[in-house]
Formats: sequence, structure tokens, C-alpha cells
Amino acid sequence: MSNFETSQKDYQEYAKLASSAESLIYSDPRSSLTVFGTFGEQLTKEIMHLDDLGDWELNQKQRIEKMAYSKNEYPPTVLNALNLIRLRRNKATHDDHFIATKKIALEIDQSAYLVWKWFLEVYSLDKVADYVEPQDQKALIKTQEDKIKALEEKIKQLQQNRVQEVIISPEERERRRQINVQFAKKHELTEAETRQLIDQQLRDAGWEVDSQKLNNWTQKTEPQKGHNMAIAEWVLPNGQRADYALFKGLEFYGIVEAKKWDQDIVGQMAQPKEYSKEVPFRSDYRLVSNEMGDYKVPFIYTANGRPYLKQYQEKSGIWFWDARNHKESAYALEEFHKPEDLSLKLSAKNKEEANQDLVDDQDFPDFAHREYQIAAIQAMENAIKDGKKAYSACHGNRYW
Repeated sequence: MSNFETSQKDYQEYAKLASSAESLIYSDPRSSLTVFGTFGEQLTKEIMHLDDLGDWELNQKQRIEKMAYSKNEYPPTVLNALNLIRLRRNKATHDDHFIATKKIALEIDQSAYLVWKWFLEVYSLDKVADYVEPQDQKALIKTQEDKIKALEEKIKQLQQNRVQEVIISPEERERRRQINVQFAKKHELTEAETRQLIDQQLRDAGWEVDSQKLNNWTQKTEPQKGHNMAIAEWVLPNGQRADYALFKGLEFYGIVEAKKWDQDIVGQMAQPKEYSKEVPFRSDYRLVSNEMGDYKVPFIYTANGRPYLKQYQEKSGIWFWDARNHKESAYALEEFHKPEDLSLKLSAKNKEEANQDLVDDQDFPDFAHREYQIAAIQAMENAIKDGKKAYSACHGNRYW
């Protein structure tokens, strides 16, 4: 018995496709991951059609992001499951060094089931049975491949032949939104799932990271020469653990505090700042600055796995503070800094020092030989030093 069943005629091909992927878990886990990826992609297209989200020319990553940015409040667990299915499919398809195991295929089976359960709750009247771990069944791979190709072709034909214009009443749209909200409350992202999202964000920025394997608390992981590492659960002398410690080689660059997905992180810098103060001097790594007062590590982050939202930065998932400029406020980032970006930050002159140099510099431009011109330039320099915006205007030959 498959975990993917439905009485809805329009959705049965999706159920068959997922069931085929499930049947390959034990005999060919790599092919199983590939087919689950096709299932996730095709079902996402169906969701975008049903909710009138438009553009089919997007890739799967862009579709998931478009769902996340929509006002439909799709459950984060569902979006995360779709993204995990996508990532595993990409690994199975394009990475020859990736080892597809039965354990990984079973994890993706559970992710696909979560998406399927939510889909049927929102878009059908079906009652979905509880998940049952599939048993190892010997099946002919070739037969399954032929069956999968036929199902993929049939789904494409159904999508091409259906009515293109979708009319959704306000009542139905609100009903779906409410189900999304309730589903999200029942299926919140776990701490481990949130860590997977933050792991990926750090990995995308060029850090070596794996919260399970590169872990100071459980695996005794330490920084290594020639490696840019985000080491999870870095143990401090007081027994507390920083969620991630960022090392470029043996240099201790930063600390990342991980928060829950549903917790806004604007203003949540107090804890990682304290961690920075608690970092001890040790011979097996190097602290990169001694001009930060009580702080030992300069670059401080909080993160909850969410993407960057330009219009709603207070909802964005990565916030940053530089301990070398303690008067500056934290601000949202689109992504984590790359290791080489932090190296450049360290090599640059401290902002306060650079601003003071600007004020102390008495070398004025050639045109500034009148008192009011010099006064205007000095006022602009002081404004820059104080963190204010400065403007210049020209009237005739005069600069104000």
C-alpha cells in the first residue's frame, strides 16, 4: 500500500508518480530521489495553477520562492519539504560523488508525503491516512522506469489540455489561506529543519558546514588550516554553546545565533554578543582583533532560515552586527558574507577611525578658499562622522 492515494481523478497521476518513486527506495534510491524531484516539480506547477500564481517558465527554486513571497501563507514546512526534495533530486541527478542511500530516500519519502497530505487537505476532500514506512519490495527497475515515463507524459498532456483560466472566488481563496495557517501551526519547522536551512545559507556563501558532522559539542570538531568552516555548537567556557562559530583557517571570524523560523530576529543580538565576550584566548586558534573592548570575535549574526525580504527587512532571516563599530546598529543581509568578504572587512580601516580621519584632514579642494566653503565642507564631514546623510548644492560658483 502506497502513502500516496487519492480519490480525486485530477490528482491520481501525481499519486502514481510519487508511488513509483516510493517503490524504488530500496532497489534504486538514486532513481527514487530523481522521481520524487519530478513529483515535487509537477505538483508545484499544479499548485501555482490552482492558486493562479502564473508564470510556468520559472525553475523549481523560483517557484518555491514565489510561493513563499505570495500572500497565501503556505506552510513553511511544506515549502521546506519541496526545497529539500529539489536539492536531493539535483544531487542525485548531477553529482557523481553523491551517495544516494536508502535512509536519504526514506527521508525524502516522508517529505513528499507531508507535501501530499497538505495538498489534499487544501485542494480536495480526501482524508489522508497516517504515514507508513514502505517495506523493501523487489521490483524490476526497467518496468518502473517505463511506467514513470508514461506517467510523466500523461501528466504533461493533462496539464496542456486543461482549462487555462482559473477563477477563484474570494471565499475559496480565504478558505485555502486559513487551511494554510492551521496546517503551519500543526506542522512547525523543527529546530533540526531550521538548522538545515541555515546550513544551506552558509554553504551558499562558501562555508564548510554540516550541523551534524562538523559539530564541536558532539564531534569535537576544531578549525583547520586551509578550511573555511562554520562549526556548529561551539562550546564556551561557561558551558553555553554558540550555534555556529565561523573560522577562516585558524582565525575566529564570527558567531551565528540560530533562532526558530517563526521568530523575528530583528533586535535579537544580545545572546551572540555575550558569546563574543565569552570566547577565550587559546593557542589552537587566533583572535583577529584586540580593539573591540570586551568583544573577542568581530562579526555577529542571527539567523532563522528565512529568505531576505527587501520590502519587509524586519522579517528577513539574516541580521548582522560588527563589534568593531559598536555604535552602529545591526542590519539585515541578503545572504551571509563570504569568508573572503570578511577578510576584506578586517583589512579595511575601522569606520570610526576613517570618519575621524576625514574630519581631521585639513586638505581642502582647490575651489574651497573662502571661509563659507570650508565651513560647508567641514559640516558635511561632521555629518558623515555622525552617521547622517550629507548633501551638497551648487548655486552659481558657490557650494553650500
